Amino acid sequence: MGTCGADRERMITLLLLVALSASDGTAPTPANERMQVELAPCAPSTVVRTSWFSERRSTIRTTSNGDPMPEYATHDERRIDRAIEVLDCNAGVPQKLLVRYGEAYDKRLDQDPTPNGDEVELGAPTYTTDRSPFAGRNFEIAQQGEDAAVLLPGGSPAAPSLARLVLDAESIEGGAVPLPGDDIARAIGAESRVKGESFVFDPLVARQLLAGDESAECAATFTFTGIERTPEGRSRARFEARIVVHEAPVGGLVRDADLRGTLIADPRNGRPITFEVHGEERRLGAAGDQKNATEIEATGTWRVKRTWDWH
Repeated sequence: MGTCGADRERMITLLLLVALSASDGTAPTPANERMQVELAPCAPSTVVRTSWFSERRSTIRTTSNGDPMPEYATHDERRIDRAIEVLDCNAGVPQKLLVRYGEAYDKRLDQDPTPNGDEVELGAPTYTTDRSPFAGRNFEIAQQGEDAAVLLPGGSPAAPSLARLVLDAESIEGGAVPLPGDDIARAIGAESRVKGESFVFDPLVARQLLAGDESAECAATFTFTGIERTPEGRSRARFEARIVVHEAPVGGLVRDADLRGTLIADPRNGRPITFEVHGEERRLGAAGDQKNATEIEATGTWRVKRTWDWH
């Protein structure tokens, strides 16, 4: 009796396993994960705290009339921190922004200390840090006809050279004064994004992601890799990013870079949260006359990191 009961249980278990295995091939496949953003309208009093950091490390090799010169290393850093508040909107587009700058500097080293940590020899180059003229200052950026004006506290115009620095830092060309990050949201939200599918990212926006004053041609490909959740339960959209940089100015250094990394954005409105890429960079130049010829090659790494904190 006990044996028959055990046989019956084994038979039932076997039938269940067969039924489950048969259903595996017919189970519905979940739809591909998609992301469709709805751009956030301009709203007065919107504030975004944003930072930008760029770091380059290179080895410089120089030849003079075919003879190699001693190699040396360089290390350059640039940083801009600021808070930007929308003061006025028109038809959903910002018309006036208040920019409060924090730290903003260029730091460079013509030759790095020795890798083993020995002290730099007396007279050797050291780090030099130049603070930007707008560091620690406040400005208003306002659309005035077809131009964007940079105003000092009180409403008087900033000096043209200072105004140009501010406009370059904020990637502003012409009269439009977009809130930082909204151009990225538009590039992401131009179409519905499908998980695992790559798409061509707006090259002008990619160039602005690297720096407001970046002059090279950029080609960018992004891939939506899905929606994630933070430990606090917030949804975040992740994109793999690749930006290829090429610049060949007349009489200047030819420059190429291949940068890869990630962009994290709000899946509802596409506004960016963090962006970081890094990769190899190479610069090559030559100069000479009838008597002398010099070639300069710089190879190394480039890293760019940006953050946006929206309120």
